[in-house]
Amino acid sequence: MQLAGDVTAEVRSHRDRQAVERDALGLGAAGPDGVVFADKFGEPYHPQQLRVMFGRASERAGLPAIRLHD
Repeated sequence: MQLAGDVTAEVRSHRDRQAVERDALGLGAAGPDGVVFADKFGEPYHPQQLRVMFGRASERAGLPAIRLHD
């Protein structure tokens, strides 16, 4: 499966902003297995936290209640 071009561009932009933040904090470049969407400690989000975050974002956007994978 391939992401739409605008989604790919946004993810790359987010990754680039993260690189600037990591440099500013003196953390250096992320490793090849570095996650793009990470918590404030650079760790992957726990699946439960992603579910909660998605639910809140969906609600703010006025979307009906759906599961993350829907």
